Amino acid sequence: MSPDIQTLISYSEHQDLLTALAHGQTQQALALIEARLPAAALTGLGRLWSRVKPGKTPVAPLFLRVLREGLVGNAIPELALPLQAEYTADVAELGRAIRVLEYSNAAPSVLAPLAAALRDWLKAGAAHIQRNAGDYPRNGINGKIWMDGAVLQAWAGELGRYYARQHDAANEHRAWHACGQLTMAIMAHYHHMVGPVMISMGQVLEKLNRPAEAAAHYRAVVADFTVLLDDLEEVTQAAGAAAPDEFATDYLALTSLRDAYAGLQRTEAGDEASLRALRSRLDQALAHWPQETGGFQA
Repeated sequence: MSPDIQTLISYSEHQDLLTALAHGQTQQALALIEARLPAAALTGLGRLWSRVKPGKTPVAPLFLRVLREGLVGNAIPELALPLQAEYTADVAELGRAIRVLEYSNAAPSVLAPLAAALRDWLKAGAAHIQRNAGDYPRNGINGKIWMDGAVLQAWAGELGRYYARQHDAANEHRAWHACGQLTMAIMAHYHHMVGPVMISMGQVLEKLNRPAEAAAHYRAVVADFTVLLDDLEEVTQAAGAAAPDEFATDYLALTSLRDAYAGLQRTEAGDEASLRALRSRLDQALAHWPQETGGFQA
């Protein structure tokens, strides 16, 4: 088993189940699922879980139901996330299972329906977080809303990368759209979080032959992030060397800026000389970045 899959499984509450899937042991995985599900779930009455008292259900019960139906070849049920309760464990466990199944290739026919179920959960979750974010960061935000949104944001990005590997640009766009909604709802003031999502949105729009929309995403990054380059140049010139540690997260934002410049050169007939000049400034600034700061290299 690869180290990254081992690490992924280590975060799961169902490590034995995911380990079985990683080794292609689908029947063993089914046995583990059925040992954990309440009888109602096995007779098609999974919605009754919402009435079971806390502590009486397994961890991530919706995930177990969805995975079981997929592994036995049934249609994936449309089970709504309990957005007013605890639901991110179901999202995370389903995301892990998809990655593990992709790795093992043990049940290739189930990947698409499982990914579609995760896509729909993320869409619903993103809308819920947007409704309840309260114009953050201008106003305060409920801690659970922020934490739930952060989990959903991470898995929306993972789903976007999964669809990219599957060469499914339409669903890749849906996943990155949800990721963008979540990012802007709870992380809009974090350039290093916003930048990579904006770039991914632009890139998938290019795949969909929508260059004008892609360019708009790249232009937004250039407009909002160039000030970071100005600040970094001022600091490095004053220090005469590398940027201080406080600029570590800006490295990710500035690599997004570099990707935005490249995207504009692909999608928009603009001022080539101006873009080249900006790219040259950026490359020089990133060249000052010390490798020990997060291990990045320009």
